[in-house]
Parts: sequence; C-alpha cells; structure tokens
Amino acid sequence: MCSFLVRSIHGANNTSGEENYATISYYWGVEDEAADRPLKRIELQTESNPPRTRPWDIRENLWAALRSLRSSTKDRLFWVDALCINYTKELQDTAEKTSQTKLKRHIFMGANNLCFWLGDDEKIRPAFMFISTMLEKVGGISELVNDHKYIPSWLSFIALLNNKAFSRLWLLQEVTISQRRSVTIHAGNLSKNYLDFVDAVGIFISCRGAISDLFRKHQADHKALSDHGISLTELFVNVSTNALRYARKDSEAQRLLALEDLVSQLVNFGCGNPLDRVFSMLALAKDKTRYLDINYSKDTIVVYKEFVRHVIITSQSLDIVCRRWATPHQGTPYPSWILASPSLPSMFRGRINADSLVGLPGRSHYNASRNKPAYDIHMMSWNADILPASGFVLDTISKLGDWASQGIILSQWLSLGGCNLSDGELVTDAFWRTLVANLGPNGCNPPPWYPRALGFCIDHRTPNGDIDTEKLLAKDTDPLIKEFLKRVQSVIWNRKFLVTKQLGLVGLVPMEAQIDDSICILYGCSVPVVLRRHSDGQFWRFIGECYVHDMMDGEAVELMEGREHFKAEIFPLK
Repeated sequence: MCSFLVRSIHGANNTSGEENYATISYYWGVEDEAADRPLKRIELQTESNPPRTRPWDIRENLWAALRSLRSSTKDRLFWVDALCINYTKELQDTAEKTSQTKLKRHIFMGANNLCFWLGDDEKIRPAFMFISTMLEKVGGISELVNDHKYIPSWLSFIALLNNKAFSRLWLLQEVTISQRRSVTIHAGNLSKNYLDFVDAVGIFISCRGAISDLFRKHQADHKALSDHGISLTELFVNVSTNALRYARKDSEAQRLLALEDLVSQLVNFGCGNPLDRVFSMLALAKDKTRYLDINYSKDTIVVYKEFVRHVIITSQSLDIVCRRWATPHQGTPYPSWILASPSLPSMFRGRINADSLVGLPGRSHYNASRNKPAYDIHMMSWNADILPASGFVLDTISKLGDWASQGIILSQWLSLGGCNLSDGELVTDAFWRTLVANLGPNGCNPPPWYPRALGFCIDHRTPNGDIDTEKLLAKDTDPLIKEFLKRVQSVIWNRKFLVTKQLGLVGLVPMEAQIDDSICILYGCSVPVVLRRHSDGQFWRFIGECYVHDMMDGEAVELMEGREHFKAEIFPLK
C-alpha cells in the first residue's frame, strides 16, 4: 500500500514541519522490452476524507525500487515521475506533461536525496563491495590489478558500468542537478554514495591498461573492457560532475556547458521521446534558449529545426549540421541538414562510424572556411525545410572507392591514392595523411613514424591486397602499430575514398556520397562538405562532412577568392 500525498513544491522541505522527501531515478525500459514483462499492481491511497484506494499498474523495475527503498519502521516520502506525472497514453495530457516536466528541475533540487536505482541484478552486487576495496587501496592499487583473485570483482564492476541507467538523458539530468544535496546509487538493498562511485570509475579508467593485461594473462574476457556501455558511463560521470558548479552550497548553479555541447556529446544516450533529445538538456545548458521551451505538443521536426537555428545564431557556426545528433524516427523524414544518430543494439561493442571531423563545439582542429561566419538566418522562415548557407563549390567528385566496411583499407584505395606498390615505391604523402585526416592522437600533428607504420601494414596485407585493420589489431602487434591503426579506424570507418575532377584532390567522404556530387566550402563550417543538387535545380541536399587533403585550413578560400570575378553563392539546403 502507498499513500498519495499532495504538497506544495515550495513547502516540501521542512518549511511547514513536514518530512523531507527523496526522488527516485530509474531506467523505465523501452516499449518492446516492457511488452515481454507483465506490469506490477500497487494500491494507492489518496488524502481524501474518507480515504479512497485505487489500483495502479507500474513497470517491474519501479516496483522493485519501491519495495527495496521503503523503510520497515517509518513512512518515507518519494517523488516518482511515473506516479506523479500523468503519462497515461489514453488521456494524451500533453499540457500536464509539459508543465510538470518544467518543474522537475525544482523538484530534484529540493529533494534531500536522489536514489539512483540500478535494479537488483546479482551480477553487479559484488561491485558495490569492490568499490569500498578500490577506495581503501588507493595507495596500493597494484594489488588489485595484478592478483587474479580480483578478476571476478573487476568483471562485476564492468557489469555495473554497463548498466543501462547510465545511458539515459533524463537520468543524467536528474543526477547532475541532485548532486547539490545528495545522490546515492542502489542495487537491491545495497547502496553507495554516488561520489564514491565517481572515484571508483576514475580509478578504473586510470588502471584499464593494467586490468587488460591481467585479463589477457589469465584468459579472462579482455574485450569486455571496450564495451560501448563503459564509454557511456564514463561520459555520464564526466558530464554529471562538471556541467554545474556551485560557488557555495546555497548559491545558484553556474552552468558550464552550452546546449549544443550537451546535445553533441550525448548523441548515443537514449530517451523515450525524441523531443527529449533537446528538452532533457535545457535545465543544464548555460545559453539562453530564446527559441526553445519544453512543449510536448510540438512536432519533433519543428523542435529540431528550432534547435539548429538556436545553435547557428549563437555560435555563428554551421558545424552542427555535420554532426549526427538527432534521434531516428519514423514518418516524415528530417531535412537533409538534420542528421540522425545511428541506432545501437543494447550489447553493442566497438564503433559504428568514423569520428566526426568537426569534433565537439569549439574544439575543431580544422578551419576550412577561414573563420568566415555563417549566413545570417535570423529572418529566415522556419515553416519550410530550407536552410540557406553561403559558400562556393570547390570541385566535384570524379572517382570513389568502396566504403571502408569495418575499417578495412581497400587495395582499391591504394590505387586511387597514387600508391604504385608494384614498383616498390613508398605510399604518397597525401594518401597516408588522408588515412589519419592529417592528425595524430588527441588532435596533435601526426607523428613522423606514421608512414613507416603504414608500410608495416602494407607488408601484412590480405591475399586480395586489402589492409584488415581489425585483424591486425587482434594480433600481438607492436603498440605503435596499434596506435596508428586505431587512429586510421577513427577516420576511415565506413567512409569512401575520393578523387576530385578538376584539381585532382584526394580525401574521404560519407558512405552516401556519389560521383558528380559537389565538394563545397560553406562559410561558418570548419570542414568541407558534400552537397548534391536536387533534380529541380533549385535546392541542394546536404550529404555530410568530408576530409579533402590540403583544403582543411582555409586554402580553398584563398584559392577561390584569388580568382577574378569570384562571388560566393547561397545554397538553399533542403
């Protein structure tokens, strides 16, 4: 039995002598998962006189949380979104959902504690005890990464890091906001302070190489250390502990990240409603969102266009159109300048695409448009799907290699890149630099030994002349070669190799690129892009970002503006 109480949001914490309340954050579960499990029924008693009782069906994970978090000796007050906000599909009460969601920031900030519920999985229970061991042995961590008896504990901790709760946008917002007071993580009847968990994650990251060696030495699953869920949890911890700053315990939060930065970083985080890709981050963003407000009656495409408009106006950059940030959805397709992020399976390992060339906001390593600002879009109509962009056509694609599935460097690419290996010649400078986008790890200049590393890989080609980067990484290869191969994979994965028609430039383009597509420089965009003219001749389709060797740092702007009668044009992107 649960009692349902109505309280003022402004008087819930001791102002009227009432008991403090806690909030519960938990993974709801996606619809197809929930369909396989029956709902659990609870009885809710209201404050009416006389009290009335009604049944309420909730999902299994919330039911387990309420049973584990309740007290056997006293009443506990919880705010739970599934019970306190009307999500009943039949009513379609978007007005209540909108108004209540706007209040969530105040509700979580006012709670005396956030209970971050991770489920009751037996696999992660040992990790809670291992966290204490990790923190106690900070001065002697070598014992934990060298003794095989700790392998089960590390595997349990890895299972904890792969918990789906660390991949949800709303849960990230709730944990971030609640840290001003207190956050605890829970698995069954076990609990830990969230900041202890944060410290344990930091230790794990620092020791990952040694843990991998321990796993390999004792035939444990070392590939588990590269599970996609671990990288999401690392990002969850990083954002939740760095997005807000408080000068004093009682001061207002200083927001440190822009909305564009939050949305761009968290593209692989999940949300039940595509609108929440933007709405869930509004409470954390430092910029004033004039065009954006939580409103669940709005169409997803309208909100996404308003987000892009906001980003372009505030940043004077078009880089947002190069990032795959939007949630995939059925129905009316997005305009070509809104790119959807890939849908990843729940147990996915490894990468699905190459890294974005534009990088995260304010951290691009290129300057193809030489700091020229984006076209002024303040006055444009957002009822249409047209995004006007100014710039020029640099060249067109005349040759394309097949796409680099699984990061394979195709023998066809070597030929297109002018590498005549049959005569014993070294690979061309343009070719090897293209394979790494002319950068080394962390955006530094490419190390001078990269061509030698490529030479090693060429000597170990497959019988059909390809360089299988995955197989080379799986072997007991030298660490320098592995560093080079990982950099290559981050650049070429699922991209195509190109040669242009007029200038003979080489580079890399998205899988969707075709021969005769245009390579363009758009003002306000840090990298070149691929555009395709519509059949009507009036509009252009945005295909994606690209790397064009020797044209990444303003060389194209200097080349074109040096020509007589040169004039930039407007590309209506549709």
